[in-house]
Amino acid sequence: MSLTIIVLAALAGAGVAGWFLYGRQRRAIAAPSHRPLPPGRAEAADKDEAIFDPRPNQISPGDDIQLERKSDHGPVTFSVKAAATIRDAEDEDDEWSEFEIVELEGNARYWLVYAEDEEARWTWTLYKKVPQTELDTLPVFDKMSYDGKKPPKELEVFGKSWKVKRGSRHYDVLVTDWRVDRQQQQTYEARMTDYREVGGTATMGVELWENGISVSLAEESIDNLTVIKRPVATW
Repeated sequence: MSLTIIVLAALAGAGVAGWFLYGRQRRAIAAPSHRPLPPGRAEAADKDEAIFDPRPNQISPGDDIQLERKSDHGPVTFSVKAAATIRDAEDEDDEWSEFEIVELEGNARYWLVYAEDEEARWTWTLYKKVPQTELDTLPVFDKMSYDGKKPPKELEVFGKSWKVKRGSRHYDVLVTDWRVDRQQQQTYEARMTDYREVGGTATMGVELWENGISVSLAEESIDNLTVIKRPVATW
């Protein structure tokens, strides 16, 4: 993950996905609420299957994810909209997995990332995606582009001062993603920049790809995670 934050590429629009997190020291291992099922999922098949403490390769678009943050009053359920594997273009061993998830009760979007943090611990971390409507009001992001102006080494936004993490400015990655509405995999190039709050611990990631940008803010690590697998249609 450079959780680094990253910021993943666009999982909205032309197949992009915005993902990010923790620095370039990451490597991937690869709810019970009722809702309409995505295409290919059978309503009348067997029971839902719950997997506690899942590995990334056990999570797919169309599943539900249930987790509980310190700020929550109980478990919160999210729908998995997309999954992605990201690899540092200069280091094939530096690879991580990320998932775009949306609250079932609400429309807030997050990136759920499994990565090795700066203390060499493998953790799940939740990142809040900054809505495009909000990005459109912030001129600092208008100047950044995949093949043009790089993100600045320092900037002020969201009420904080940020500085690029060492070695984490505008580096190349390869993103392979698949979505609930597009099961076939798609691979594209992106560039990521990871920021840390000056004098603080907050993390921000920016991901740029051709004609797109994604920005996310790290929220917190997640200790308890459950994936709910829906039955797959056999007809």
